[in-house]
Amino acid sequence: KTIFNHMPSKALRAAGNVGDAASKKHRHYLERDYSQLRRCELLTLDDARLDIAARDELTGRIVQIKGYFLMDVASRSIISWVIRPDGHIRKEDVAECLSVGLSTPGYGIGIDYTTHIFFERGDAACSPAMQTILEADDRIKVHRTGMNGSVRWIGAARDNSSGNSAGKV
Repeated sequence: KTIFNHMPSKALRAAGNVGDAASKKHRHYLERDYSQLRRCELLTLDDARLDIAARDELTGRIVQIKGYFLMDVASRSIISWVIRPDGHIRKEDVAECLSVGLSTPGYGIGIDYTTHIFFERGDAACSPAMQTILEADDRIKVHRTGMNGSVRWIGAARDNSSGNSAGKV
């Protein structure tokens, strides 16, 4: 009984013995159900490394390509995007991607409901000044996200701790 009282939790034991993936089934997680969302009720912005390499015309070197995407979560539609060499996405690119996305016909801002925009935390993400400008319109609410490895959405497997925009809270 004394040994049992000093044993770590099942999640900690599974993480130590097998690995992090095995411990996830013993940890708490948050389920999200996106099936009830209306179009443009939730928009998310995220970057992704593309499986494309290009030759830089100035240096002649091969560079990795990264894209920054605005996605409507309800329809899973990519509304707007910016593509640049890895590490070269700027705040201006994020602002332009958002501007084009919010003015795209058929998408944009919800008419009689709030549009929530999830920005990742990072250098090129939403500045406090941009957040103030966006939230001046009462129909927009800005959220900043961080990775949470034990979040999942209904109908999908548990998320990895990085590289999955659905796992951000």
